[in-house]
Amino acid sequence: MENYFQSVVIEQVQPIIDGGRYPIKREEGDSVTVSADIFKDGHDVLVAFLRYRKKGTKNWTDVPMARLSNDRWQAVFTVSDAGRYQYTVMAFPDAFLSWRSDLEKKQAAGMDVTSEILEGQRMLKEASRRAPAKDQEVFEKLLGALQVSADSRVALAVFNAN
Repeated sequence: MENYFQSVVIEQVQPIIDGGRYPIKREEGDSVTVSADIFKDGHDVLVAFLRYRKKGTKNWTDVPMARLSNDRWQAVFTVSDAGRYQYTVMAFPDAFLSWRSDLEKKQAAGMDVTSEILEGQRMLKEASRRAPAKDQEVFEKLLGALQVSADSRVALAVFNAN
């Protein structure tokens, strides 16, 4: 499983001066637009985040990155206080989004998706075991919607509506 995450490539992070040797300059209240090329072999759906913090602070703030084009992603943060900031980009394959994307493609092609529905149920059950108690109702609703029936299109329509 470790190699699964290592196979994501992140390169051409901008803005950067001399490979990060010198800091970029912004003033308080300015926005910093960070972009990067992010990709992975295969058909997994990726999610990416910009992480930033004021230098010397412990906690990072995560901002979801948006895909601009095939491999280019971007996010923005605002410099709230004077001083130096650190930022980095992280990305990983999202197993649930990948499952859903594959499921939608197979359904659109008219294929039987019974095994995919069972896989989705397994993924939801695993996630519900890790989720806080306050989120259990959401998982129960999704699991109830994603039931294998004689017509898997009905199950998926109910699931997608939830």
